[in-house]
Amino acid sequence: KIIDEVSFRDSWYNSSSKRNGGWSLKRISPEWKCNINLNWSTTLSLSGGTLGRSNTIWNKDFAPNLQIQHYHIQQNKVEIRFQIGAAFLDIASPNSFSLDEGIGDATDVNVSNGSVIFTFAKVLDPQKLYTLQFKELKLCNLAIAPFESKLFDQKEIQRGDIVINEILFNPREGGVDFVEIYNNTDYSINLQNFKLGNRTITSDFYLLESQQHLAITTNPDVLVQHYPQSHRQNILQRAALPPYANQQGIVTLYSDRDILIDSVYYNSNMHSAHLVQPKGVFLERSTPQKPLFHSASTLVGGATPGYQNSTNDLGLQQNNIHLTCKKVSPNGDGYEDELEINYELMQPNYIIAVEICNEKGQLMRKLAHQNLAGNHGTLTWDGRNENGQPCVKGHYICFTRIFNHNGKTEQFKQPFVLIYSLTRH
Repeated sequence: KIIDEVSFRDSWYNSSSKRNGGWSLKRISPEWKCNINLNWSTTLSLSGGTLGRSNTIWNKDFAPNLQIQHYHIQQNKVEIRFQIGAAFLDIASPNSFSLDEGIGDATDVNVSNGSVIFTFAKVLDPQKLYTLQFKELKLCNLAIAPFESKLFDQKEIQRGDIVINEILFNPREGGVDFVEIYNNTDYSINLQNFKLGNRTITSDFYLLESQQHLAITTNPDVLVQHYPQSHRQNILQRAALPPYANQQGIVTLYSDRDILIDSVYYNSNMHSAHLVQPKGVFLERSTPQKPLFHSASTLVGGATPGYQNSTNDLGLQQNNIHLTCKKVSPNGDGYEDELEINYELMQPNYIIAVEICNEKGQLMRKLAHQNLAGNHGTLTWDGRNENGQPCVKGHYICFTRIFNHNGKTEQFKQPFVLIYSLTRH
């Protein structure tokens, strides 16, 4: 009679160097009735084995973590494939498995073609996030601790559903590289096992909501420090990004099925000719539909991590400069304390200069001086002059001048009134 047998593969080593030879494979726990890869691993002994002695990885209490490799939701059924064959699982009863969102326990469970199929009394919403709870499950006669898993019916992702939206390949001193992606669809997408180049973005369940921006970097704290307007909730940290050279390179995005979703070739010449120092300035996409990239506005610090680009193409027929209100009262009461100057431009390559002058034409404050504007933005004035002193009440003019490298120049004059300041007259 056969007392024991094991059919092994070199992939069980979990070590590319040790699988080349000279190292033994060891059983972790003797309590399992079946010999599968989860119960075997490479030796920890420096000599390569422990002949006649206790295993270095021996653990009678060892219990593995079941991992879902694939699942599919259809009508009232959920089909799940684990990292091991379903034949090794011992399923007690259907009510050992339940879904939240008012679905409840499974009414039936069966194994087919290596997958476990759960049937529920209610039809599932394909665009809703569910949590499946496993309460009683055995693997090779060993009880598995209760656990849960997120389920989301991922649509088949096509090229262009997610686009590469911003790239920082030449960071400031002490800065970090960064890639921002954008969900260009009207539904949520699970980024689990998606890749930038050959680097997995996340191995965990992570929903990228419709129309959401997501910045991916190795150090979010540094990114927020360099760009204080960053939306921290839309920044994802990962251990490493592919290397992005300072002069030129390519950024690629792959789905969990290794389908190329988007790719962008970049080079330093794509930056605006007016940009004096490109370090720390991002390349931004004009629209999700067109892979046209421009330097981000320096008025927003040269980047917009986690939120709308400064160079979005607004489809305008003319350039617009307007004040939110024609009066300002910087008295600290929370109402019209700052003058807001809004601009919307036809192209992202304009240079902008904004000055505040009194009614005699005397310069009070420079708000922007030869800055890259992007397509849109807002500048504010707090009622103080260049020396930080409050200006007197009276009539003022906001002078705005824009020009691009093609020689197109426009000037705008908007009068307004300072009706109350921190000084008394």
